[in-house]
Amino acid sequence: MVLVLGVTLNCFSAERDMMLELLSNPAAHLPAEEKGAWAVFFAGVTALQKDGDRKHAAELFKEVGDKYPKSRYAKDSIELGVLLGKMLEEDERWAEVPRPDALPFDQRVAYFLYHLRDVECYQYSDPGMCVMLGEFGRKPGETNAAMKLKELGAPVIPTLIALLEDRRPTRSVGWARSFYPARTVLRYQDAAIEILNEILPTPFYERSTTAAYFSNEKPEVRERVIRAIKLLRGKTELERKSFAP
Repeated sequence: MVLVLGVTLNCFSAERDMMLELLSNPAAHLPAEEKGAWAVFFAGVTALQKDGDRKHAAELFKEVGDKYPKSRYAKDSIELGVLLGKMLEEDERWAEVPRPDALPFDQRVAYFLYHLRDVECYQYSDPGMCVMLGEFGRKPGETNAAMKLKELGAPVIPTLIALLEDRRPTRSVGWARSFYPARTVLRYQDAAIEILNEILPTPFYERSTTAAYFSNEKPEVRERVIRAIKLLRGKTELERKSFAP
């Protein structure tokens, strides 16, 4: 009995020590090359989310692809680097306006669509999710463009449907567990589906795991959701026209 208890306590102690190590260093048990890739990838995520430095983030994500092309972080990093490069060009052409709420409706929509890139939301629980229609992590006086688009209601549904295939990154980041060496940079399409789930009569997307977001689901899953939403919209439009006086 004493021997069994001793073995049990030793196992518990080993698991506890491993968990504490993972909490302080999520990459502790990765192979050496993966550790290097994670370090640069996580630096890119931090530069994007906390600093809002798209240029530096793009450079870091490119570095992951160049130095660690076979790592688990390469595919996402390469895509993020390319998209952030294009967004930097968009930033150069953008002219900010002082009072966006005073703009005509179409221009207001365009304004908040552009500023989805600046939505900086954080996940605060394990497990959990990064909610883009929330206050957590938002600085006082800061505008959340996703919340603003939701406030515009049903008229923005067609625009949001078009965004469901838009993979441009925001500054919001989620994870399955904070102590796993993995992070998901949320995209415009994640904001779009979250808003649509709130505006439409019923949610069309539910996460399949604690690590899942619309943007990292398999393409066929995303396509199925998009088809279902478009079908509902088409049916609604048909009913509206049928019953119009």
